Amino acid sequence: MRWRDYQEDVAEFFRELGCDAEVDAQVQGARASHKVDVWVTFHRFGLEYKWAIECKQYKRPIPKEKVLTLKGVVDDIGADRGVLIAESGFQPGATNAAVSTNISLLTFTELRELAKMDLLSGVLRKLKEKAEHLSDLLMDLFWPEPEPWYSTPRPGVDEEGYFDKHGELRFLIFQLEQARKDRFAQASLGFWRNIGNA
Repeated sequence: MRWRDYQEDVAEFFRELGCDAEVDAQVQGARASHKVDVWVTFHRFGLEYKWAIECKQYKRPIPKEKVLTLKGVVDDIGADRGVLIAESGFQPGATNAAVSTNISLLTFTELRELAKMDLLSGVLRKLKEKAEHLSDLLMDLFWPEPEPWYSTPRPGVDEEGYFDKHGELRFLIFQLEQARKDRFAQASLGFWRNIGNA
């Protein structure tokens, strides 16, 4: 794979996660302007995050100097995190240089694996939104009555079938939310935490 294609694949991966990703971005820092392979921005918890992603297609493991260079760029441009992605792995000195910093060293495969649960959580959220929309449409099949908590079906609506389907939808919505919260919320949080520790 060509280096440019590798960058584009990484950028597209982050776009699929809901981030903005620009390839070969020119980012102005405090001391200089820097070319970043993939400049990623996204919002979490109401805050904007900025990541500088460097993609290396080397035949040998990445040396310490590349980590230190990325760290310098990240500090200068005020990025929250730097991620160095390389399929060739990393020399021990590079790994040591990234410890206790905001630099993550990963292969593209490792990055995808870390994000898998976050993507699943997003799919569950979208399914829940669609089920809620269907539930709202079903509610339109009933006429509201002046008395609170009471309504009657519109002409031609099978009341028993309505309540069966509406009950199934409400149960589905509940199950989707539980799956997202219980099973995937920890994994989703783990993705952002793990990438911070990688």
